[in-house]
Amino acid sequence: QVYGKKTIHVFDQTDREVLSEEELERFWTADTNAATYKPNLQHRATSFLLEPGKAVHIPINAPHWLENGDDISVSVNQNFEFLDQRLGNVYRANYYARKMGFHPLPPGQSQMRDMIKAHGMRLPSFVSRRAKQLSEKLRRKG
Repeated sequence: QVYGKKTIHVFDQTDREVLSEEELERFWTADTNAATYKPNLQHRATSFLLEPGKAVHIPINAPHWLENGDDISVSVNQNFEFLDQRLGNVYRANYYARKMGFHPLPPGQSQMRDMIKAHGMRLPSFVSRRAKQLSEKLRRKG
Protein backbone atom coordinates (compact mmCIF):
# COMPACT_ATOMS: atom_id res chain seq x y z
CA GLN A 1 0.00 0.00 0.00
CA VAL A 2 1.41 3.37 -1.01
CA TYR A 3 -1.19 5.90 0.11
CA GLY A 4 -4.43 5.80 2.09
CA LYS A 5 -6.07 2.77 3.58
CA LYS A 6 -8.17 -0.12 2.37
CA THR A 7 -9.20 -3.51 3.65
CA ILE A 8 -8.55 -6.67 1.67
CA HIS A 9 -10.62 -9.77 2.35
CA VAL A 10 -8.91 -13.04 1.38
CA PHE A 11 -10.64 -16.43 1.31
CA ASP A 12 -9.15 -19.91 1.60
CA GLN A 13 -8.56 -21.28 -1.90
CA THR A 14 -9.08 -24.85 -0.64
CA ASP A 15 -12.59 -24.20 0.73
CA ARG A 16 -14.86 -25.72 -1.93
CA GLU A 17 -17.93 -23.90 -0.64
CA VAL A 18 -16.13 -20.60 -1.26
CA LEU A 19 -14.48 -21.74 -4.50
CA SER A 20 -16.00 -24.72 -6.33
CA GLU A 21 -14.17 -27.18 -8.54
CA GLU A 22 -16.14 -25.82 -11.51
CA GLU A 23 -14.98 -22.26 -10.77
CA LEU A 24 -11.37 -23.45 -10.57
CA GLU A 25 -11.72 -25.29 -13.86
CA ARG A 26 -13.08 -22.14 -15.55
CA PHE A 27 -10.27 -20.06 -13.99
CA TRP A 28 -7.56 -22.31 -15.42
CA THR A 29 -9.29 -22.66 -18.80
CA ALA A 30 -11.41 -19.72 -19.82
CA ASP A 31 -12.07 -17.02 -17.23
CA THR A 32 -9.63 -15.66 -14.63
CA ASN A 33 -12.62 -14.02 -12.91
CA ALA A 34 -14.53 -17.31 -12.57
CA ALA A 35 -14.95 -17.17 -8.79
CA THR A 36 -18.35 -15.92 -7.65
CA TYR A 37 -18.58 -13.86 -4.48
CA LYS A 38 -20.89 -15.49 -1.95
CA PRO A 39 -21.88 -12.86 0.65
CA ASN A 40 -23.18 -15.53 3.04
CA LEU A 41 -19.59 -16.86 3.33
CA GLN A 42 -17.95 -13.48 4.04
CA HIS A 43 -17.30 -14.59 7.64
CA ARG A 44 -14.76 -17.12 6.27
CA ALA A 45 -12.50 -14.41 4.88
CA THR A 46 -9.37 -13.19 6.63
CA SER A 47 -9.33 -9.40 6.49
CA PHE A 48 -6.23 -7.22 6.44
CA LEU A 49 -6.05 -3.44 6.84
CA LEU A 50 -3.61 -2.12 4.28
CA GLU A 51 -1.86 1.11 5.22
CA PRO A 52 1.19 2.72 3.58
CA GLY A 53 4.11 0.30 3.79
CA LYS A 54 1.91 -2.77 4.36
CA ALA A 55 1.48 -5.64 1.90
CA VAL A 56 -0.33 -8.94 1.70
CA HIS A 57 0.35 -12.10 -0.28
CA ILE A 58 -2.63 -13.68 -2.01
CA PRO A 59 -2.04 -17.31 -3.01
CA ILE A 60 -3.01 -18.45 -6.50
CA ASN A 61 -6.73 -19.18 -6.68
CA ALA A 62 -7.48 -17.45 -3.35
CA PRO A 63 -10.66 -15.42 -3.89
CA HIS A 64 -10.36 -11.89 -2.54
CA TRP A 65 -11.92 -8.48 -2.71
CA LEU A 66 -10.90 -4.95 -1.72
CA GLU A 67 -12.93 -2.54 0.36
CA ASN A 68 -11.91 1.08 -0.11
CA GLY A 69 -12.66 3.76 2.44
CA ASP A 70 -13.91 7.27 1.72
CA ASP A 71 -10.45 8.65 0.89
CA ILE A 72 -8.05 8.08 -2.01
CA SER A 73 -6.14 4.81 -1.85
CA VAL A 74 -3.12 3.94 -3.99
CA SER A 75 -1.66 0.43 -4.20
CA VAL A 76 1.06 -1.29 -6.14
CA ASN A 77 0.27 -4.81 -7.26
CA GLN A 78 2.83 -7.40 -8.36
CA ASN A 79 1.34 -10.52 -9.91
CA PHE A 80 3.35 -13.68 -10.22
CA GLU A 81 2.76 -17.36 -9.98
CA PHE A 82 5.00 -20.34 -9.78
CA LEU A 83 4.77 -22.49 -12.85
CA ASP A 84 2.50 -25.32 -11.80
CA GLN A 85 1.36 -26.22 -15.28
CA ARG A 86 0.49 -29.73 -14.13
CA LEU A 87 -2.25 -28.54 -11.76
CA GLY A 88 -3.56 -26.12 -14.37
CA ASN A 89 -3.67 -28.91 -16.94
CA VAL A 90 -5.62 -31.19 -14.59
CA TYR A 91 -8.20 -28.43 -14.08
CA ARG A 92 -8.31 -27.79 -17.85
CA ALA A 93 -8.89 -31.49 -18.54
CA ASN A 94 -11.66 -31.54 -15.92
CA TYR A 95 -13.25 -28.45 -17.50
CA TYR A 96 -13.46 -30.12 -20.91
CA ALA A 97 -14.56 -33.47 -19.44
CA ARG A 98 -17.37 -31.70 -17.55
CA LYS A 99 -18.45 -29.96 -20.79
CA MET A 100 -18.79 -33.43 -22.34
CA GLY A 101 -21.09 -34.54 -19.52
CA PHE A 102 -18.57 -36.34 -17.31
CA HIS A 103 -18.08 -35.77 -13.57
CA PRO A 104 -14.27 -35.73 -13.20
CA LEU A 105 -12.44 -36.27 -9.96
CA PRO A 106 -10.86 -33.11 -8.51
CA PRO A 107 -7.06 -32.87 -8.51
CA GLY A 108 -5.40 -34.84 -5.73
CA GLN A 109 -7.97 -37.67 -5.64
CA SER A 110 -6.02 -39.99 -7.96
CA GLN A 111 -2.35 -39.52 -8.84
CA MET A 112 -2.69 -41.75 -11.91
CA ARG A 113 -5.68 -39.85 -13.30
CA ASP A 114 -4.00 -36.52 -12.54
CA MET A 115 -0.89 -37.64 -14.43
CA ILE A 116 -2.93 -38.77 -17.45
CA LYS A 117 -4.95 -35.53 -17.48
CA ALA A 118 -1.86 -33.34 -17.05
CA HIS A 119 0.05 -35.04 -19.85
CA GLY A 120 -3.04 -35.21 -22.05
CA MET A 121 -3.46 -31.42 -21.88
CA ARG A 122 0.16 -30.53 -22.63
CA LEU A 123 -0.19 -30.43 -26.42
CA PRO A 124 -3.51 -28.52 -26.54
CA SER A 125 -2.17 -26.04 -23.96
CA PHE A 126 1.03 -25.54 -25.96
CA VAL A 127 -0.89 -25.03 -29.20
CA SER A 128 -3.27 -22.57 -27.52
CA ARG A 129 -0.41 -20.51 -26.04
CA ARG A 130 1.45 -20.41 -29.36
CA ALA A 131 -1.72 -19.39 -31.23
CA LYS A 132 -2.31 -16.52 -28.76
CA GLN A 133 1.30 -15.38 -29.15
CA LEU A 134 1.05 -15.46 -32.94
CA SER A 135 -2.26 -13.60 -32.87
CA GLU A 136 -0.74 -10.92 -30.63
CA LYS A 137 2.25 -10.52 -32.96
CA LEU A 138 -0.01 -10.17 -36.00
CA ARG A 139 -2.23 -7.68 -34.18
CA ARG A 140 0.77 -5.51 -33.26
CA LYS A 141 2.02 -5.51 -36.84
CA GLY A 142 -1.33 -4.17 -37.97
